[in-house]
Order: sequence, then structure tokens, then C-alpha cells
Amino acid sequence: MKITDITTATGFTYSDAPQKSPEWIAIRAPRVGASQLGDWMAVGVKGQPLKARADLEGEIAFAKAFNQPMSRYVNGAMQEGIDNEDFMAEQYATKFGVTVDTCGCFYNEHFVASPDRLVGTDGLLEIKWLQDNKFNEVVKTGEPLREHTLQMQGQMWSTGRQWCDYMVGNGNTGRYIVIRVKRDEEITASIAESVPAVADIAALNTKDVFAFTTQVPEQITEWK
Repeated sequence: MKITDITTATGFTYSDAPQKSPEWIAIRAPRVGASQLGDWMAVGVKGQPLKARADLEGEIAFAKAFNQPMSRYVNGAMQEGIDNEDFMAEQYATKFGVTVDTCGCFYNEHFVASPDRLVGTDGLLEIKWLQDNKFNEVVKTGEPLREHTLQMQGQMWSTGRQWCDYMVGNGNTGRYIVIRVKRDEEITASIAESVPAVADIAALNTKDVFAFTTQVPEQITEWK
């Protein structure tokens, strides 16, 4: 699929900027990401932000101040998911006889989503690599984890697509499960209503924050 063939939902823009590139960072820093919706929408019955939402607001304030998303710890399962994404996408394409395409990100003023793959003209593929307990939960219930449901609905909202296949793999069993998730207009409407509040988050006050004058040592982002 050519980049020019990729369409977006109304009000969204597409970028094929590589992750961590200056263009990608400029897009990502001040916005709520699809993978963060579980934290962003963690509010109480009276609308008060819960701890996950408050922590995310702090991350966004940091990103707005330094034009750099906050580094996050990558655990073993997350790294396995990164390492096995291409393998799982190939397994999916072979199993279902379809073509899948990589893509960049879809964004508007307040929100950004980066689907793992595009499928045809109406579908998406979201790939997860889960440890045994979470894989067991998905197999037992036949339902995606809540935070992944919100992520996929955010992706469908921004791309204008109608379904997303949730592909969950597990290394211990050597198995995977695929669950088709349909677009839910009620959920996408709640996301659309919620994310503009990101504009109200002020950047950190950096008046007394100074830049290093020599090369900063390589950052440690993972703990063994």
C-alpha cells in the first residue's frame, strides 16, 4: 500500500515519520496516545482523575516542557512483543490469506494512534504478546483486556476503520488467539469527548532547569 493510499478519519492527519524521529516526537509529545487511553480514562464516578490519570497528566506536562515523551520501563513481555511483532504479523497474514501493511501515525490536535498493521481498506491488526496469566484471561473470557479495547477503539476512531483484529501471542504455549473487535460508536464518542482536556495540561515550569553543556551519557531505559 502506498502512503498516498492511506486515508484517515475526518479531522485527522497521517504521518509516516519513523518512531523517535524529530517529526514523530513533535507529534507525540503534547497528545494522548491510543496506548495510553486506559490511563487517560481512569476517572471516578464523579469524573475525578484516578492515580493512573494523574500520573499520565504528569507525563504529558513533562513532554510539553521538554518536547520529549517520558521514557517508560520496558519489561520482558513488552520487549518480547516488540521482538515478535513482525513474526506474528506474518503468521496472521498466512493464516487468513490477507495482506497486512505497516503504517505511521494518525493524529489530530489532541490524540495520536499508531496501529501495528493495516488490513485491507476497513481493518486493523493490533498485536500483543502476553504472559501466561493475561493470556489465560483473554482465552478464558474471549475478550480483549480493557486497556487494549480502548486502544483499538482509539485507533479505529482516528483511522476511520470499522474493525480491528486483536492478536494475542504467548511464548510458553506457542499459541495465539485472534479476536475481531468491531468499532463501537459509543466508546469512540467518549474518547473524542475526553481527549481535548489534554490541552488544559500546562507544561512543567522549566525556569530553573538548565541544559548540560557537554554530551549527556547514554540514557539507561531498561533495568535488568
